[in-house]
Amino acid sequence: MKVNKTQALLYILSTLVKFGYISKEDITQEIEISDLTFRRYIQELRAYLANFDSGRELIYDKKEDKYVLE
Repeated sequence: MKVNKTQALLYILSTLVKFGYISKEDITQEIEISDLTFRRYIQELRAYLANFDSGRELIYDKKEDKYVLE
């Protein structure tokens, strides 16, 4: 599905909240974005969490190849 930037960020954040993790492959295929765009969105979400939700952090788990919301 094609989405704009705001919709993509909200989709990624809601998926993180719902499941506690996301994978780059799943997200890039689901909302049809490039790897570079995905990385930019992850950076923006990390900045958002740092500014507005200091109790949470977005961590990359190399072993599982997933981004985890802690």
